[in-house]
Amino acid sequence: MTTTPIIKVVDLYRHELLNDSFGVEWMDDNDENNPTNAKYSVISIRSVFNNHNVHLPTHIWRSLSKVLPGDIVVELNGVSTAGQTVAELEKNLKLSGNRIRIRLKSGMTSFICELPLGNDSHVEAKNRTGLKA
Repeated sequence: MTTTPIIKVVDLYRHELLNDSFGVEWMDDNDENNPTNAKYSVISIRSVFNNHNVHLPTHIWRSLSKVLPGDIVVELNGVSTAGQTVAELEKNLKLSGNRIRIRLKSGMTSFICELPLGNDSHVEAKNRTGLKA
C-alpha cells in the first residue's frame, strides 16, 4: 500500500514573543563536507514552537498547529526551495516581512489512532504503512 504525501499551504507570522521569528526551526539534509550534494538539499521542519504559556494571537497558534516536525518545505512565498540550504532560506525569510506563505509536504510522519471496541483503554498508534510506532 502506498500513501500519497499531503501538501499543505500555511501562512506563518513573525511575532516579538517568538523572538521575532516565525516559531519554526528549520533543518536540511545537506552534508556540509560534500558541497556537490547541495543541489539536492531538502529543507524540513525540525521543531515548532509549542509553549502554550505564551499568549500569542489565535491566528498564529492556528498556523503553527498545521506545521509538524518532519514536514518538507517545498516553496517559500511561491518560490521553490529545491537546492537551498537553511542559511539561504533564513536569508530569504529576513527579506520576506512579517508574513510568509510556505508550501509543505508531509512525509510519513502522520499517524492513525485505532481505538479498541471493548472496555480496554489501550490506544495503538500505527503509521500509514501499517507498522507499529
